[in-house]
Amino acid sequence: MSSSLKRAGLGALLLHLVILAHVYAQTAADGAIRGLVLDPAGAPMSSVTIQAEDLATHLILHTTTTRSGEFILPTVPSGQYQLTISASGFSSFTLPLVAVEVGSVTEVQTRLKVAWTSTNIAVAPESAATGLEETSPTNPK
Repeated sequence: MSSSLKRAGLGALLLHLVILAHVYAQTAADGAIRGLVLDPAGAPMSSVTIQAEDLATHLILHTTTTRSGEFILPTVPSGQYQLTISASGFSSFTLPLVAVEVGSVTEVQTRLKVAWTSTNIAVAPESAATGLEETSPTNPK
């Protein structure tokens, strides 16, 4: 084997090692947030929105739950996060302080509550509703 081929092979190997070290360094400085979201009856909830906001940098990470109600934010820089879990028809749930440490997985499990809604209906006398004025024999208009 010629020396130029050996140098090219060695150069490719070194480049590969540098790339692997860079990828490892990125993930080694991160943690993860993993969890499970259930409905009030304990059934897993799919398509639930998960938002993690870094309290120091305001970096926001998003994901959604799977059909089995599970979620993972796999590459989360270490720090303190506010985790908000929300789904249509349910009250949002917020964990104000979730700690993420380098190389660790923070576990979260919650049950969302059904959101209660109310409707106000105002009933007015017919004359007010139609814009008619009321008259009387003593007060002709």
